[in-house]
Amino acid sequence: MIGKRIGKYIIQEKLGQGGMGIVYKAIHPALERDVAIKLIHIARADNRAMLERFRREAKVVATLRHPGIVQLYDFDVKDDMLYMVMEYIPGESLARRLANLKHQGRQMPLDETLRIFRLITKAVAYAHQRNIIHCDLKPDNVLLSPEGQPILTDFGLSKFINAERLTVSGDMFGTPLYMAPEQAVGARLGTYTDVYALGIMLYELSAGALPFTGGAAMTIAFKHVSQIPDPPSALRADISPALEEIIQKAMAKTAPERYPSARELLAAIEALPQIKPLLNAASDTRIISEDGQPVFKNAASVPPLPAFDATFMQELIVPGGAVKLRDKFYIQRAADAQLKLQSTQWGTTTTIRAPRQTGKTSLLMRGIQYARNQNVKAVFLDIQSFGSRQLSSLDLFLQEVAASICDELDLDDSAVEPAFSGSRSPIKKL
Repeated sequence: MIGKRIGKYIIQEKLGQGGMGIVYKAIHPALERDVAIKLIHIARADNRAMLERFRREAKVVATLRHPGIVQLYDFDVKDDMLYMVMEYIPGESLARRLANLKHQGRQMPLDETLRIFRLITKAVAYAHQRNIIHCDLKPDNVLLSPEGQPILTDFGLSKFINAERLTVSGDMFGTPLYMAPEQAVGARLGTYTDVYALGIMLYELSAGALPFTGGAAMTIAFKHVSQIPDPPSALRADISPALEEIIQKAMAKTAPERYPSARELLAAIEALPQIKPLLNAASDTRIISEDGQPVFKNAASVPPLPAFDATFMQELIVPGGAVKLRDKFYIQRAADAQLKLQSTQWGTTTTIRAPRQTGKTSLLMRGIQYARNQNVKAVFLDIQSFGSRQLSSLDLFLQEVAASICDELDLDDSAVEPAFSGSRSPIKKL
């Protein structure tokens, strides 16, 4: 498949393979954007149920827009293949992270465990609020971005809670190591099914081992039905009684004994004393230097350029999701006021840093609109839209920047090309 074209995309490398299909890294040549493509050959499907599950995965993921859930770009059928195109997340899976720690004889620090697990649970709670369950939660289906954001993928077994369940003779929905008792016996599934899998994941993250292992898949599945696991504190002494109680409640054998959904589980996690510092840190606005290191407001700083001062480089956290620019009314956040102040001051550089799909672009566009209302000549440059040619050298890059500035400010761009044909440095040309 390497080098072949699927729709608008060119396959570059194989990323992985599972029961629902094969995942490849590919590129959209026109946009020069890396993507992940999951495909299944129709000829390999044993029955229509597998094809229906694949179609359902695309439809379900397309309705979800959350920083902790992989974004779906496209879905189509070509010849003997069904394929879905998703954002490409560089980095490793949570399963790989755990395997590396185990190989080194180490365990994940509990504060990191709680940080990662809380973000995973927030994403699942978002899906549960939309009557969507995953049914196959496990570390293999959690990707860790370079920024440390856990991102859920592979909703291949998810289903709408109130929809009619597709059934396949002898088929179990889920992965045995993380399978809820009701999945093992073919009973009704619900949000509580995901809660059980989250409990197993929290057990593994905290204790450094799974509660049930060994034997055939069916043997492991029925251990979930009938066997009581060792308490996680027996494997790790610094697990608090409060955390252990949460794990055991999430892993209860019957659904009524568990948290009803991820929302209630999330509330219990966020009530833990040891997670409160993480919640406070997530809402802080920090000042960072040119090299990304924290600085204090009274720190002396010599700006490397007249238009740059490192002490004004703000990190603005944008909570609560995007607000569309065209909306007449929106909730003004503290970040709006900070950006308004920064955008009208000379000699400031402002960075907006936050997780995916949390409102960075809409905040930026509101700031630009405000600056223009104050008669500031604001220019919006989308560097991601530059092609490979414009990014191949500093000279070509700055020439594209100059042309874009002329376009944004309605200036005559006829002088751009002659200016960049000389022998001066690119900065002086600009």
